[in-house]
Amino acid sequence: MISASVMGIVLLMIPGIVTNKIVKKLVGDYEEETWESLVSIFTYSIINYTIFGLIYNLFNDNKLELSKMLTQLAEGSLVTDLKQLALVTLLGIIIAYIIALVSNKKYINRFGQFLKVTKRYGEEDVWNRFHNTNFNDWMIVRDHKLELYYSCIINTFSDNTGLRELILLEVMVYNSRGDFLYETPVMYIGRETNELTIEIFVDEEGENDG
Repeated sequence: MISASVMGIVLLMIPGIVTNKIVKKLVGDYEEETWESLVSIFTYSIINYTIFGLIYNLFNDNKLELSKMLTQLAEGSLVTDLKQLALVTLLGIIIAYIIALVSNKKYINRFGQFLKVTKRYGEEDVWNRFHNTNFNDWMIVRDHKLELYYSCIINTFSDNTGLRELILLEVMVYNSRGDFLYETPVMYIGRETNELTIEIFVDEEGENDG
């Protein structure tokens, strides 16, 4: 039978598990050791409960003592309030989107660049940085494996590990001599790192459309 303390820890972790899953979905499922994942979940849970406690105390006369609440919950001595658990989990979803926004927009690194603390943009992989940069929609994707190139819009790109996968839209396919072959509304392509080159589309005046 599951002890009250174990059940309390599981309940404590639920908001953090939800936050962690959403952050990985939005930012990218990067590799983590098991202990790192547990630390992230625990940290997110504490953040969620802390912010919930602060918000709750702003609007209620019956104040929550956060440290006491977390201790009782972890020990299994706190009677579970499912409504409160649901609210903390919902708050965790909102926090996950905020964390993903800060991570994807590289606000921490941009602030560091502003302070001249770092020159790093913050991407673990230049592949991600390229796709997250606001270029114009149209790109030239050169497929060195098939000796073709595609004039297209890149709709979706894979994470920075393994095969380089792309979903392309409004694709016009050309051979290496520049002869038009065919067009298709959607194309999936998966290649090794050295089998693709992506170029920014340049208009006739020599300027980027973006």
